[in-house]
Amino acid sequence: MHYFQWLERMADKGENSLLYRIVVFNFFCIPFFWVIIFLLIRDKIAYKGWENIYKKQIKNYHLRQKAKKISSRTDAINAINLDHKIFKYLSKYHSDIFIVKRVLRKNTDYIKYTSRDIRDNDEVIQFMVSKFTSKNHGGFKYVSKRLRNDKKIAYKALKYDICNLKFLTPKTKNNRKFLILVLKFNKSHRNWTGFNLSLLPYQLRSDGYLLQLIISRIPSIIFEKEFLKLEKIDLSLYKHAVSINPRIYLNLPSHLRAEKTLLMTAILYQCFYIDLSCLIKAAPEMLKNDISIAKATLGKEFCPESTSAYRHFTDSVRSNKEICLLAINTDPNNYRYSSKQLQTDPEIIDFTYKTSFKFRKKNRPRLNASNIRLLIQNGKSAKIIYKYATAQQRRYKSLYVKALNDEPQLIALETNFNAILKLDFSELKIKARRYCFKHFKKLYSESKKREKLDILEVANLYKQTQKTMLLQKSNMVNTGL
Repeated sequence: MHYFQWLERMADKGENSLLYRIVVFNFFCIPFFWVIIFLLIRDKIAYKGWENIYKKQIKNYHLRQKAKKISSRTDAINAINLDHKIFKYLSKYHSDIFIVKRVLRKNTDYIKYTSRDIRDNDEVIQFMVSKFTSKNHGGFKYVSKRLRNDKKIAYKALKYDICNLKFLTPKTKNNRKFLILVLKFNKSHRNWTGFNLSLLPYQLRSDGYLLQLIISRIPSIIFEKEFLKLEKIDLSLYKHAVSINPRIYLNLPSHLRAEKTLLMTAILYQCFYIDLSCLIKAAPEMLKNDISIAKATLGKEFCPESTSAYRHFTDSVRSNKEICLLAINTDPNNYRYSSKQLQTDPEIIDFTYKTSFKFRKKNRPRLNASNIRLLIQNGKSAKIIYKYATAQQRRYKSLYVKALNDEPQLIALETNFNAILKLDFSELKIKARRYCFKHFKKLYSESKKREKLDILEVANLYKQTQKTMLLQKSNMVNTGL
């Protein structure tokens, strides 16, 4: 029997069985369950949006009611001073030049509420564009066609919003000198996002000088379809774009990234917001194998962004001794990226040690644990490194184990007794452990923390420290315990 016929028969009989209830619930509720949940969630998310719209409508209603009660120019001026949004509803004063000027000082976009005569009034429109600023420059599209194409008015409008070009006639836009003047002295830094080459006349889109002025403001325009459609694109335009924003190089097609002049430009104009290593990584192998590019990259003064560029060059470049010295001078941690042969070169080892420790400059990065380990493996004395190392470097296991086993007295350079407790004593010789424990007692006795403990607590601490440092009782005679 058909499903619906069965339901009707059960309903006519007044059946209220469990089976009947389950069938009805499954058929009617489950298909709409997720729809109901979705609607509830959507309303919850959009509640604030609806609330804001409601408040706005209430506010507009009150403004309309207030506008109806205004009967004099003085009342209109006072109302505008309190809330200039009321001008929209003051239809009686939309042709009053004095009132219009008053409200244009607040927001030039209010020109859209004025009468046609006002929008074609030279005095009012000249006043409007004189009030244009980087944050208040709307309403130009509502100006009459005659005044929109007045060069003085158009220039002021375009000065703060280049996208106003769309409201000019082709005749006005075909004037090359006018466009040069507009683009050269344009102040609309925030309003170039909507700009594209289609706003220019077709015959001027390939003008090299105009394109340079546009690229100066918005370098990413070289990736737009209208730009790529141009018949002849000079490499200098790409070079100019990269000089404005070196990050442009990363997004160029492979055949343009292979141009040495573009990579050199990106390196030359590299600034804080782009990593030099990203530029080298994105370059083709041919340019990674170029000595002059390596010199240009590593010859720059140290900046945190340029530390790892050296590792992206080819093996033949990293095997060049001059380039290696340049890289280490920029950042001593580049030592590990040099060739195996150069890592064992006495001159390279000595230069790395001097630039990292003995004659280290303040702005130069500190040598990390892996590079210190590599220096020691390649023959540099751990004792000498430990003497000039910073407190943080002295806690590298690869350094302190070798240095303290060779010369235990070096522990005297440590000024923090807590740092001594964190050392791994399992790999230290017994003599080195003794010196460590002796120096620990000295530092602890001089600290203010000891004053807070009684004699028994201090003795107990020494005993616990003795166990930590793996000192035997037989060896404690000479330590004073």
